[in-house]
Amino acid sequence: MKKLLLSLIILFANISYAQDWRSALEKFDYRGAIKALDSEIALQLNRVPVDSAQVRMLAVNKAKCQKQIMDFDGAYESLAMVYGWQEADMVVLGEMAECVRLMGNTAEALTLYGLLHKMYPGNLYFSLQNMSLQYAAGLYGESLNSGKSLLRSDTLPVVLNCVGNSFNKLKEKDSALVYYGKLYEMVPYDHKVLEKISSILLDKELYDSVTVLCSNYLQMDSLNIPINGIYGVALHYKGDYKQSREIFETYLDAGGDSLTAFYYLGMNYLKEKNYYVAATNFSKAMKIDSTDVDLIYYTAYSTAETWRRNEALDLYALAEQLLQPDSMMVYKISYGKAEAHLKCGHHKDAEASYLKAIRYGAKDISGMIYCRLGYCYRLAGKFEKALEAYEKYLKYWGEEESSTKKFVLNEIEYVKEELFMKEGAKSK
Repeated sequence: MKKLLLSLIILFANISYAQDWRSALEKFDYRGAIKALDSEIALQLNRVPVDSAQVRMLAVNKAKCQKQIMDFDGAYESLAMVYGWQEADMVVLGEMAECVRLMGNTAEALTLYGLLHKMYPGNLYFSLQNMSLQYAAGLYGESLNSGKSLLRSDTLPVVLNCVGNSFNKLKEKDSALVYYGKLYEMVPYDHKVLEKISSILLDKELYDSVTVLCSNYLQMDSLNIPINGIYGVALHYKGDYKQSREIFETYLDAGGDSLTAFYYLGMNYLKEKNYYVAATNFSKAMKIDSTDVDLIYYTAYSTAETWRRNEALDLYALAEQLLQPDSMMVYKISYGKAEAHLKCGHHKDAEASYLKAIRYGAKDISGMIYCRLGYCYRLAGKFEKALEAYEKYLKYWGEEESSTKKFVLNEIEYVKEELFMKEGAKSK
């Protein structure tokens, strides 16, 4: 009788917990559902034997609740607890992969989705996630191949877009254009696709093609700001300055990018030799961005044509100043590149970067750079230059002893022996 009573209590407790978490889910009370699921999981784990299928089901539901409240770490831990309880567990591994992706860990997400893709090659969702993560990780060749493989069985817009983007990143513009074209046929109202197509065509100076595409699109959506901007740019380079001006005036009134609008309004007026209005628009653009050397140049040029020569000279001086590289930054970048090249075994590239660092570093350079440069020269067999560099290092270092100084002194002995042998060979 007591055993029967205990069994009934446990049964009703299970039903109560199940009702609790399911009821909480219906009310979108995810924290309440998690609390009820924790209690049920604890109860199940204390049973002998443990019902692993039941615990797995509860853990998966708990993880889904945790995902809903953005607790991706907690969700991952809930899933990890039951991973491996069922062989080839697609559900648990898939949920874990999604948690990692949502945490922003692209590399680990790619590993997990890559595994799922291999385990279930016919699963479209896993294949799409694998392709997208390859692209996000910068593995454009792999995302390209994955996308092309998917396209053999189904022409999906998301895949065409990824393949086009991958080709674009790999600088294979013609191939990118093919896939963007196929995508645009499927989604002719998507202005973002047209932007990508137009960007490639503008680079190829195919301005007529761009104007036709944009004109056709604007018949469907005449107020689209990005496409009006592209249309105005294409008209300008095509030489239709008047229409380009009209487009950019409308573009500006519609809330388009002011810098772009003022720049191209200025360029159109400049081409029409209306220097005063050109200078006015360029000056407005400079109030937004006063660091663009091209913009400063055109402002200076058009200003000079309005006889404001002194103002133009100041602008030209500003342009020259901006053209001068930050010597200290060039030194730092070059030194850093040289160190990286040296560690990679790229001795020739390291030599070039060290020389550039010396050229820009002037008085601020470290004597250590001559030690590194001498080593590069020695590896390249340029023993005279190696000796010269090592001797410069010693001048910087002075009398103070160090392991680097000992290394340089040993190098000097080696280099001198090589030079002696070289001279001996010549005398014969």
